[in-house]
Amino acid sequence: MKKSKRILFLLLAIGVGIFDQAFQIFNYGYLKKYLDRICSDQSFAGVVGSSIELIIFASIFYFVFYRRGSELRNFDRDYKRLKLKNYQIFLIALGLSGTTEVWLYIAENYLSFIPAIKNSLDLFNKAMNYNQGESSFILALIYGTVLAALMEEFLFRGIIHNSIKLSFRSRLLAILLTGIVFGIWHGILVQAIYAALGGIFFSYIYERTGKISVTIAIHFISNFISSIAPELDKILPGTENFYELVTLFSIPFLFYYLRDKK
Repeated sequence: MKKSKRILFLLLAIGVGIFDQAFQIFNYGYLKKYLDRICSDQSFAGVVGSSIELIIFASIFYFVFYRRGSELRNFDRDYKRLKLKNYQIFLIALGLSGTTEVWLYIAENYLSFIPAIKNSLDLFNKAMNYNQGESSFILALIYGTVLAALMEEFLFRGIIHNSIKLSFRSRLLAILLTGIVFGIWHGILVQAIYAALGGIFFSYIYERTGKISVTIAIHFISNFISSIAPELDKILPGTENFYELVTLFSIPFLFYYLRDKK
């Protein structure tokens, strides 16, 4: 690949990142102001904004990276892929949720004496409570699971990961950098740490399987179960504890199914 093309892919990654941040400001500022006239639910602006970004990012992914004869297809032509079955995908999603639970437990019980961790935990809990309290559950679920999984995967794995890989001709660098950027994108420190770890796993899974549909499915399952468990706990007390226990026991499957079989 010519050096000029490699630079263009790098500029694409930077460009979509800047666009996303600018659009987030626009969406939660100006756009929300006008959408409030249609629907006062605070998740409505997020649904509309994420839908717009999804269309843009999915289109870029398809026309730049996915179509036949693209640079990405040429680069990956001889790379051996990992095939995952549906039940393996489900257990991997539970395992990823388990790593999040482990990190939050450690942060709350052993690291909260650190001011930065304590402050970020407070911000994280306030954000979670605010999102649950100000939105209808169904709308928040669509925004936080379906659209989040689709938009974030097309943005980070579909565009940023592939752009970095083609720019530097390195799968490992793409996995690590995309994961770190994914973590930073989430903002709050405690959330950024588990998101960075999750982002590295997502990028590794995408690289090994070559299918963005797999990471979308894992992302959706992880977000959906973690969102539905607290609500079910109100009806069936103990559901959330059971969910946390299942995710912890699923962590070994995360590493087992993703092990290098080559």
